[in-house]
Amino acid sequence: MESARERVDILNNIGDDSKGSCILVYLQLIAIPLLVFGYFVLSFFGFTSLPVHKHSIILMGIIFVTSLIFARHNAFYARCIFKLNMRGLNGRLKEYIMKNLLVIGKHKKSNSSFEIFMEEETKHIRNSNYSSVAASIFPTMGILGTFISIAISMPNFSSSTTGELEREIAVLLSGVGTAFYVSIYGILLSLWWIFYEKLGLSFFDKDVKRIKSNVRVFFWTKEEIEQAFLKENISHFQEIASIVSSLSNEKFLDKLSTSIDNKFQVFDKMLKLEEDAIMLRSKHTQESMNELKEAQEKQSGIGEVCFDILKTLDKFSKVLEEIEVKSFDNYNNIMVSQTSLNSTLKALNSSLEGNVGKLASVYEGFSSDLKSTQEKILDNFSKTLDSSLDKYVQDTQNAVEERYERLGKISVDSLKNEALEISKESEDIIKSLKDIK
Repeated sequence: MESARERVDILNNIGDDSKGSCILVYLQLIAIPLLVFGYFVLSFFGFTSLPVHKHSIILMGIIFVTSLIFARHNAFYARCIFKLNMRGLNGRLKEYIMKNLLVIGKHKKSNSSFEIFMEEETKHIRNSNYSSVAASIFPTMGILGTFISIAISMPNFSSSTTGELEREIAVLLSGVGTAFYVSIYGILLSLWWIFYEKLGLSFFDKDVKRIKSNVRVFFWTKEEIEQAFLKENISHFQEIASIVSSLSNEKFLDKLSTSIDNKFQVFDKMLKLEEDAIMLRSKHTQESMNELKEAQEKQSGIGEVCFDILKTLDKFSKVLEEIEVKSFDNYNNIMVSQTSLNSTLKALNSSLEGNVGKLASVYEGFSSDLKSTQEKILDNFSKTLDSSLDKYVQDTQNAVEERYERLGKISVDSLKNEALEISKESEDIIKSLKDIK
């Protein structure tokens, strides 16, 4: 087995012998068509004894130009282009190998084919369409040129004498003879093309085989892949066999059954705990629903209490309005009485100016009587107001206490405080009314 360093050196040495240019190869390739065509040109100018007509030279010139074009696509010339392109072949081959790298076991090689790489490298060297028709196009052009030459050299056969007819037949035969030179030239170029095509392919195959033999260590072959997979499968089968043998051990089976039993017991405990948790959750949910229902009922009771308090306050405001009206009426009555008294006093003053002392005593007695009368009226009004307010406060407290007993947990201290505040306000009103005295 070659080391990794040796493999790298092999890749780096590929293409080192690629040097020079393909001009000499091209000249070597067209040498035979050029020499044959030159010989016919010399014959046309009389340097040889071979008779060649002008139209034959023109047709052979067309075939020669065609051979110059097709020579670029001959395998002999393409092999030279391939050798020039081998200068960068090692880099492209490295990239191709790394792109298709496959690891089997401890070995790393390219899983792709070397032939595919060579096809990619050589598909742009020449046009395969030209090379495939070149071997048949040259004889075809030669035959076509022959018929054209015969047609051009064909006489009219319009002579009336035997001598002229023989002369025309001689011209025809000489034209036919030179016309076949075009076919000969075309067939010769066909043989020339086939020879160099096969020669170039032979050289190209040798170069490819040489490169393949140098880089075969970088590519997996079908047999190597099968052997590697067979080895891996055998090792896997051995591991499976060892696992199966360990699984079939009685101690292992006992441990496995014990472990399974323990897991099932744990699972049963988990199910039981989950069931208990669900029951507890449902119980708590039911209790929460009941508490929420009671809270809603208590809230509705609080609303009723508030409504009753507002209703009681409304009644109290109406009572206060009635007391205020009565107080105002009593005050008006007192003012009317005082006015009438003043008028009476004025009358008495005018009629009894002489008896002032007597009038003064009368006035004092009347004033004391009026004052006592006014005090009695205010006392009666005060007592009436006190009894009304005490009765209202007592009724309010009783209503609040009854509502509290009905609700249970609602605090009545706030309601009692409100009733006491209302009582204090009532007492302040009574005191203010007493001050009127």
